[in-house]
Amino acid sequence: MKKFLLIIFGSLLVASMWASSADARHEERRSRHGQEEEYADEGHGNRGHMRGQMCFGDPDRMKKKVGLSDEQIKKIEEINLKFHKQLLEKREQIQPRNLKLRRLLLEKEIDLDDVGELLREVSGLEAEIRLDRIKHRIEIEKLLTEDQKKKMKREMRRDRKDND
Repeated sequence: MKKFLLIIFGSLLVASMWASSADARHEERRSRHGQEEEYADEGHGNRGHMRGQMCFGDPDRMKKKVGLSDEQIKKIEEINLKFHKQLLEKREQIQPRNLKLRRLLLEKEIDLDDVGELLREVSGLEAEIRLDRIKHRIEIEKLLTEDQKKKMKREMRRDRKDND
């Protein structure tokens, strides 16, 4: 039974690390090409690192394509900055836990209680990040008119097709 639990926890850890590294590779690819994540994608959300970037692409392009006002852009940039700060805080909490988890799994005698506790903590923080991304998207959508929301969805679909 102990071996079975160890295998399960080890598999969860490997899956978590793999997902984190895949996420990082995806983010790196996006930043190399100067692109932002589409804000409607709750699974990945906004990953921009520059203060002026909008969660759904280039501000000038979106201003033209969607018809955003300067005031809307300013408010969206403020929302993005707040979101990025929250995201960074949570990632700073996750990283040491993942390192501790790796260290625990390298021990000769693995304490499954400690491993389970760390896995729950990391999972909880990751769930908070996903919820924050959804809140972020909703907060931005509140600034848009119905017509702008339709145009935004159309642009995001077009961008998604171009990036596939």
